[in-house]
Amino acid sequence: MYYNPNGGENFHTLAKCPAVRSKYLPLTKITYGDLKRYPFTELTPCGTCGAPQRPEVVTAWNETIDKAYEELGLEQ
Repeated sequence: MYYNPNGGENFHTLAKCPAVRSKYLPLTKITYGDLKRYPFTELTPCGTCGAPQRPEVVTAWNETIDKAYEELGLEQ
């Protein structure tokens, strides 16, 4: 994962994401786990380079799916 420490609002999968102006490249490396800590909690996924959803979004999706499987009596 990558981000622009100079006021960027998104996190990216590419160090040279085409959505970012060249004056901000290359972006600074972070880990997916860093997104759980401030100031990275403020970042949103970039739609251009296909950044994944934030960890808390993925966790919520998984919990919803697990609950649905349980309610339906299905195994995962």
